[in-house]
Parts: sequence; structure tokens; C-alpha cells
Amino acid sequence: MRTTWILLACCLASTGCPSGEVDGDDPPDNPDDDDTTDDELPPSFPVTVRVTRDGAPLPDVSVLQGGGQIQGTTDADGTFVATIDSTVEGELWVIASLRDHRSQAERIREADGETVELELKTVEVDNPDYTYATPGGEQHKTTEYCSHCHFRFAEQFAGSAHRGAASNPEVHDLYAGTASAFGGAEACEAAGGRWASGTLPGGGAGERCYVAAGFLPDSLPGCGDADQPPCDADPAGLPGGRCADCHAPAVNGPAGGGWSLLNVEGIAFDEGVHCDFCHKVRDVDMDAAPGVAGRLVLGRPQEPDGGASEFVPVMYGPYFDVPNVYMGGSPAPHFRDATICGGCHQYEQEGLWEAAAAAIDADRWPSGTLPIHSTIAEWNASPSWSGVGCQYCHMPAMDVPNSADLDLFEGTSPGVAGGFERPYGEVRDHSFYGPLNVLPADGMRLIETAAALTPEVAWIAAADSASGAAELTVDSRVTNVGAGHALPTGEPLRSVVLVVHATCQDEPLTLLQGPTITEVGGRFADGVVGDGVESGDRGAGPGSALDWEDVDALVGEAPENLVVRVVRPTGGWVDYDGIGPFGDGTFDAAAKGLPEVTAVGEAAVVAIDGTGLELATPLDLLPGDRVYVVEPSGGLQDGAPARALAGAPGVDFARVLVGLDGRRGAPHYGAVDVARDNRIASGAGAEQIHRFALPEGCDEASVSASLLYRRAPLSLARERGWTNVEVMAAAWETTVTPD
Repeated sequence: MRTTWILLACCLASTGCPSGEVDGDDPPDNPDDDDTTDDELPPSFPVTVRVTRDGAPLPDVSVLQGGGQIQGTTDADGTFVATIDSTVEGELWVIASLRDHRSQAERIREADGETVELELKTVEVDNPDYTYATPGGEQHKTTEYCSHCHFRFAEQFAGSAHRGAASNPEVHDLYAGTASAFGGAEACEAAGGRWASGTLPGGGAGERCYVAAGFLPDSLPGCGDADQPPCDADPAGLPGGRCADCHAPAVNGPAGGGWSLLNVEGIAFDEGVHCDFCHKVRDVDMDAAPGVAGRLVLGRPQEPDGGASEFVPVMYGPYFDVPNVYMGGSPAPHFRDATICGGCHQYEQEGLWEAAAAAIDADRWPSGTLPIHSTIAEWNASPSWSGVGCQYCHMPAMDVPNSADLDLFEGTSPGVAGGFERPYGEVRDHSFYGPLNVLPADGMRLIETAAALTPEVAWIAAADSASGAAELTVDSRVTNVGAGHALPTGEPLRSVVLVVHATCQDEPLTLLQGPTITEVGGRFADGVVGDGVESGDRGAGPGSALDWEDVDALVGEAPENLVVRVVRPTGGWVDYDGIGPFGDGTFDAAAKGLPEVTAVGEAAVVAIDGTGLELATPLDLLPGDRVYVVEPSGGLQDGAPARALAGAPGVDFARVLVGLDGRRGAPHYGAVDVARDNRIASGAGAEQIHRFALPEGCDEASVSASLLYRRAPLSLARERGWTNVEVMAAAWETTVTPD
């Protein structure tokens, strides 16, 4: 009977290793190696494994050979007979692994029939005195960094959104009501902001640009006015609103959550949702609130190490065969599917302050909460993706032998130190690809793999058309072909906008029938005829001008770049297939919140003065018509500045939140309702038919269809100075002539 203790110098250690400095140009030595060679072994042979805990037999422990699959579990006597395959490359190890225990192993050098004794210990958690370690980067020469052995992962993580979760300027803008893009008093004041001293993200005080609403000014009445200090002037006691529970979970100390984003400093701010944090999540409780205060159940070790490390290391992960003592590998099945992602990417929100909570309609939302992030629920509802975890798309497979990266060093054989050989697909990229990231396999952005656009165009002769004149019909279908969740998903500020543009001799064709883009597509100003907007007469007849009370919204805009589009509500509602209650029969068409409209027309803006707009051509307006001041919809290009497209032929897909002031498109922290949610479910499609009038003499028409992905509403991005460009998820164009 024999027992082996594994002492290895190569490690991923959250608090350092006894070996201290290790030369980054050579692989570390494995103290278990010696000059002896393994006996000549048969191709396969049995090994009896006996597993105990505190000296007593331990049943239901998984047993496997290093690099292989689980062969079975121990019986009531704590024993299992494993089969060792000696033909595999590298060292032969038999491993015992059980959840909430550190895996243990013994190297097999001979087929002597002796029983292998392995003692498991329960990991003692959770330890608020534990100090998180940085992932590292180029500093991979010391074992204090994850990048010492996992520098591929560290490099990938360094460019990920997870790393920037706590320091993201846009998140902080929405939290504090600031515009970080305006970095000086002059730029701030030109944007209508106030340059004042407050608390800076990451720690310390300094001047910032305060422009508008945010979680702090909205939830803390009486602060932030022109004659008052900003709401973040004193960082002590600021409310968190749960933001940091997911955006900055790696704060040292008790895992209670609820802290302010402006009280997050050090590694928690710099590294965001980092390696050492994620791999300290021992469980995920989906019945609790999202984030570190609820669903993410931490398992930070508390057993004193007695060596250079303060506590005996533990790392939770997807593998059952990580017995390296400096890793303290403990298997956690939630790393293999969407469960780990569900710790934050599924979020139902009650009103985050008293007035907001009181404004939620209990009849419409009986739970008292609003669906804000429903990515996991969407994935669970997917007919074809529910068995495929988020990792499949967002952590694509890497063609490498293992995750330890020691394959890059010559002379390192597979084993505990160098890593066991893994089949393709077992090692996953840690870039955490989002919709705008380019996938290494095919060079496409992830959003481009999710959406398909399939339009069909037909020229209808006058004799066959409903109007008695020649028409062009464009039948566009947008299909969610590549995402296991809705298109788009996640942050409700996101949207996907389909733009259909048809011209003859470079002149836009008149839309006879078909949906138009709502305010989600962006506008510089909008109003309702008879309620702030009137049809004016500047010498060219009624409708040649618009008297507009809110013309100040257009100050600084060049008239030659603007058009006015007008749509007319029919009084009906679009009964679309949406997400959750917007698609499962809970809501009727009116409750789904998407009004039916018909296009009235559009006209170029000639001039803007102190009372309104002068138009190039008159528009036939009626009371109740909605008027948008926007930009032309033709010639859209990927990477070009995002355009205001409301009122154009097309449709937008979004979860539209309503704020306490009734404004649609509100950030989620202030939501009191969800007005509509016509996003496209996984595997589903949305078909739109547009009919255009063809003028006499037209013998060739040009048609384009563009599917745009938007990270945030144009108005919000302009207000905060955020970079906002068109992202072409799919595009199509053609010319058509009479048959």
C-alpha cells in the first residue's frame, strides 16, 4: 500500500508559491521526477483506488486517469478499480475528484497490483480575509500571477469586456450622471454639462463632467443640482444599486455586495471580473439575486498554508483532473454550461428606489419586477441551443493540447506539471467574445454569425398592382440563425435596426405600405402635430414649414444633412412574436406596445431658424401625426457614424424600457415598465413587406437592405459623447427592372 504527496513547482497560485521566482524561459522542474524509469507496462492494466476522508471510506468519488474521462465512482467502501492506459503520451496518473474537495492523485509507474490510497479533504470556505490576486500579463516569470502558467488565457482576458466591467467609462457615466468623454471644462460646458469636483472611478477626487441623469442623481433627490455639489462628492455611504455586485464583484472582504461603484479600487477596479474571482465561485444559486451578494456562491479558502501562501490554494473549474497542490483544483460543473454565466446575465429588477418601485404596475408585472436581462431564460427556451452552453460561441475552442501553456516549452511531457493532453474543444478561449468581437476562426464579428437577412424584390406592373400604378415590393426576413438567445440580448440599450432603402434615379421611392423605424432608430428631435409642432406657411403653401416649440434641440445641426419624416398612427397595434410575456400569450397586441403607423412622407430641411424648420417640399400633415427630424437612410456603411433613422422604411428590434418620467429607451437602473420587446427569439424570424410607388418613366430601381447593430440609443450616445458607429450585421443590395 502506498501514498504519494504531489509537490510541483509549476502552478497557478492565487497567493504565491514557495518556489518564488521561476525563470520564464524554461519549464519549472517537477520534484516528483527522478532518474528512475517506469517499468515496462502492459497497454492497459487495473489499479485499485481507495479514497478516504478523515480516515473513513468516501463513496461517490469520481475516479479517472489524468487526461481521460471519468471511469466511475467509488463504492460504499471508498474503492474503485480504474483502468490505466499506458499507451497515452506522458505521465500516468490516477486521480480522485469530488465537488467541494481538492482533487488528489498518484503517479503510476508500475503495474504491481497495490492499492492506491488517496485522502480527500473538504475545502473550508468562505474566507473574507482572502486577498484576490491579479491575473498578470507579461509578468509571467513569477508564480504570483495566473499568467505564469496560463499566459494565453491572461492575454485573452486582458482585452475582454469582463476585464473592463468595473472600469468601463460608460457604466460609470450611467451610474454617476457623467460624460467621461468630455475631459475638460470647455468641452463639458459646450455639451451642456457642469464641470465640478467629485469622486473619480477607481479612487480619489477630481473634476468630472456632469451632464444629466444617472443612478446616483436619480435615486438621491436634492443633490446634483446646479447650486449643489455632485451626488458623488462624498463617496461614503453611496448606494450601490447592485451595479457593483456584477460589474465589480472581486472586492476583498465579506461577500455581501451592495457597495458603490465609486468605492471600488485596486484589483477589483483594474481587473474587473477576473480569473481569481471566477475560479473562486464554488456554486451558483439561481434562486438568489444576481451577483456576488446572491447567486455567485464564493469558496475562498481559509485553511492556513504554513508556507509562502497564506491559505491553501483552491481553484474551482471544469476539470476533474487538476491535482496540482498549488492549484488546489476542485471540480465545479457550473463551468461547463450556462450556469456560471447565469450568475449575472439573468436579472429581474424591482424599482431601485422608493418612487421607482411605486411606479411599477402590479397588474402588468405581478412579480413586482421587470425583466431586464433575460439571456439565460431565452437560452433555456431555445429549441436547439438549450443543451449547448454559452461557452460554445463566447469561449470558442482552442486548438492547443491543454490550458497550462507549458507545451510552448521544449522537453515538457504531459502530466500534472505540464498539463494533461486534452481533446479538441476542451480548452476554451478566455476572450469572452461579445457581439462586436472578431472570431479567430472565420474573421467574422460574432453579431454577423447570429443574423441572416434574406430579402426578395419584385417589380409589379401597373395592371397587377393594388394602386393602379407600378410598384416595387421588398419582402425582408431577418432570422436569428446563430444565437442561442434573443437577437439582440443582454443590455436593453442595445437594438437591431433593419433599414430598407429604395430609389429610382437616386430619388427615394414613396412608401405605400409597410412598417417604419421607431424612435429606437434615432432622431434629433420628434414631436406630434398639434402638440408642440404645427404646419407652417412660409410662402410656399401649407406644410412647407414646421413651427416647432423644441427647435433648440437642433442647434448646431447642419440643415443640409437633415430630413423630416412623418408617420401617422392608425390606432391599431402590431401583434408581433416577442420575448417572454410579449410572445407567450400573456399580453395582447395593445399591451405589447408597438403602434401601427403609415408613412406620410419625408422632405429635406432647407433652413432652421428660431421658430422652426423650412422644408424643400410640403408635407400633408394632420393632428396626431408624429414628426421626426432625422438623416437620410441611403448609403449606410459599416464603421461610419451612426445615423438617426426614425421614420424610414424598416423595423427595429429592441426591449424598450420606460423611465419614471415616461421616457422610452431609459437605462435599466431607472426602469418602471417594459413598453415592448419584439426582439427575435433563437431560431425564429421576422418578416416585413414594404410596397413602394414607382414613378412614371422609371426603368430601373435600386434596393438595399441593411441590418444594423446598435450598442446604445443615438440620443444617449450623443449626450454622453460615446463613440457610436454603424455595425453592419448583414447587408444586401440589388437593382431591379421590369420583367
